[in-house]
Amino acid sequence: MKETTKRIEWHPAFQASIQIEFEEECDKLTFESEHLLSKKPMQIDELIINVEQLFIRD
Repeated sequence: MKETTKRIEWHPAFQASIQIEFEEECDKLTFESEHLLSKKPMQIDELIINVEQLFIRD
């Protein structure tokens, strides 16, 4: 009999902890979970964007 491995869904907990960690800056950031970098399977677990920096020009 083949033993199966139980997978743990850790992404929701990771996303919540990231948002808690950056709570003071949340009005300046946008959080996108599992943002696609290109076609599957390439993706990152969390993308954090500082929206204030998007509009600042030197």
